Amino acid sequence: MPTANTASANTDAVNVNNQIRSSNYQAVQVVNIAESARKVIPNYVRWVHNGLHPSVRVDVLDVKLINVEEQGVVPDFKVELDLVQRGPEKLIQTLQHDAFNPSSDKELTVSHNFTHTVSNASTLTKSITHSHKAGAKATFKVKTSFFGNEAEVGGELSYEYTNSNQSGTSDAKTVTFSTNSSASAKLPPMSKGTLISHVYASPAVYKIKSQSYFTGDVQFSYILSNDAPGAVRTLTVPLHDLFFRGDESNEVAFQDNLWAGAVWDVTGRPTKVLIFEGLSFLTLDEQYRTETYLKDI
Repeated sequence: MPTANTASANTDAVNVNNQIRSSNYQAVQVVNIAESARKVIPNYVRWVHNGLHPSVRVDVLDVKLINVEEQGVVPDFKVELDLVQRGPEKLIQTLQHDAFNPSSDKELTVSHNFTHTVSNASTLTKSITHSHKAGAKATFKVKTSFFGNEAEVGGELSYEYTNSNQSGTSDAKTVTFSTNSSASAKLPPMSKGTLISHVYASPAVYKIKSQSYFTGDVQFSYILSNDAPGAVRTLTVPLHDLFFRGDESNEVAFQDNLWAGAVWDVTGRPTKVLIFEGLSFLTLDEQYRTETYLKDI
């Protein structure tokens, strides 16, 4: 079959439409405030007793959260969004158009307009913590390029606080768009060919960091190894104070992303709180492009 010439290709992005299509659940990062509190209680008890001999053991018994509530996002904390990975380009969709030149002595220029409708399913995988459902929400937006035109893919980071045997959550959101590409080619006499239009994209992963804060108390009971047998002590301590005194080395802060801090209201009045820093990961396709050519038959 004689070789034919490919002329031009043109793309035009239209009709970008964000639609929530589905949601699913998978385990991610599970942080339980009660379990984190249990880790810092021994050091807090040693502080309460003005220091204990290293040989004295602190045995923690019951740990109970009292009126522990997530109050919202940390004021003035800007949600951080960083690109952490971009994969190799991949083929998303292929369309084709068959053409034929019946002439015995003349070339024929054939043209075809392709309309690609592509769905880009992005997934937001979120951290979770605590033992009740709450509504900490922080908005985020990431700009992604669809055939040279920027469109925003965004939503709310809405953490669902559950206990440690629950799993993390993932939200799937689909961005549906269409694009037109035109291709033309010259067919030699008595030849046929197929015009091909490909859509390519590159997968990307973004890391999103946000902070929310908790207030409330922790009630716990404990035994000191040098106490009389059966002597059980009970304390009720604000979340902030427990972690502030019990995690001076910041070990739990680094492990569980929980630490004592303060937030300020609009009047400048501080409130002592427990801060949680959550990480979410957004996966989606980016950097779309089309490619057209003539395939001989």
